[in-house]
Amino acid sequence: REAGRLRFDRLRARLRGTVTASFASHDITGDAERSAGWELPAGPTVATAPSAATAALSETEWWLWRLCAAGPVAGAGRLVGEWLPWLQRGMEATTQRASDVFTGFDGLVTAAGGEPTEPFSAHRLEMLGTCPRRYFYRYALGLREVEEWELDPERWLPAREFGLLLHDVFCRHLRDGEPLAAALAANIALYRERFPPPSEGVFRRDCRRLDRACRMFAAEPRTGQPVDFEAEIPPQPIALPDGATILVRGRMDRVDEVSDGLELWDYKTGGTAPYAKKNPLREGRVLQHALYIAIAQKHYRQPVTRFCYYFPTEKGRGETLEFTPAELAGAPAVLAALRQLVVTGVFPATTDEKDCRGCDFQSICGDVNAVTAQSARKLRSPANDVLAPFRELRREAE
Repeated sequence: REAGRLRFDRLRARLRGTVTASFASHDITGDAERSAGWELPAGPTVATAPSAATAALSETEWWLWRLCAAGPVAGAGRLVGEWLPWLQRGMEATTQRASDVFTGFDGLVTAAGGEPTEPFSAHRLEMLGTCPRRYFYRYALGLREVEEWELDPERWLPAREFGLLLHDVFCRHLRDGEPLAAALAANIALYRERFPPPSEGVFRRDCRRLDRACRMFAAEPRTGQPVDFEAEIPPQPIALPDGATILVRGRMDRVDEVSDGLELWDYKTGGTAPYAKKNPLREGRVLQHALYIAIAQKHYRQPVTRFCYYFPTEKGRGETLEFTPAELAGAPAVLAALRQLVVTGVFPATTDEKDCRGCDFQSICGDVNAVTAQSARKLRSPANDVLAPFRELRREAE
């Protein structure tokens, strides 16, 4: 082998310029990344951990030998816990979450329970119905994600501001009689000062989207007479089947008077997917329509015949989804179950990983598939009596 290498070196020395060398790395064992030509003279790989205690040159190397070469350490978990109590706490949490018992590591926080003292908004109750753990992080602990303004090179206005602009245009048109085009132009000028667009092309594209939304709104058939706009409804009590009550407040985008009572309208700039006629409450995830009907009847002292979601953007295709009080008759039982979770301090994670999309607290939960699977397993265990209200809600989806 050495003689062959010497002859190759002599041959290479006779060459001038650039030489490109290659070799076939195919191996019938499939180990294509190994190029054994240089490994053979290099000898076996030596581990960084000393092979014997006497070979250690420092305390760190001794520990490497003890942990890597001397075999398993008896009672390693206990020793780690004595020196690093926070790691011991983490190992305990992992063990408890992997069990079938619902514990404090899964959302049993009785100290955070008690009768609600603040009125609920629809958004707050829908968050509770979607994922009680998310509700706990947001409202029991008061956690908020730090809002950072990020410039989107493909969009002028963020989704929230886009919706607020349209809400104001629709309100000015119906309440004040201002032409849609004039109200839109005034709001575009105002928002352009607040939110400078990333480019003129992006600005014009968003303006066209706004204009199309206004055209959809103008084409919407109206049978009622608008009588109230952007109305703040003060907290109203809602009676629950178990004899308890909760206070709910709201903000009505539009209230129309019709022949047999009132119609409530809410504008949505997103899509229609979350609002299904066949499952209008979605196990507590969608409650705005039912809540607004209940509090509007108390506030206006008139019957409410229907609640309408209107989707004026291209994503919603100008659709209108109507819900009657009869279709939402199951809402009080759902609200009673949600209230019971808050009162008892029971905040399990959702059982559906789709609920985790867009959640501000994903970095806390980590692996959402594992978290939702653990929550579903504990929910199936009849021994976890405190989960009965949440179990009843999710049973509707089965």
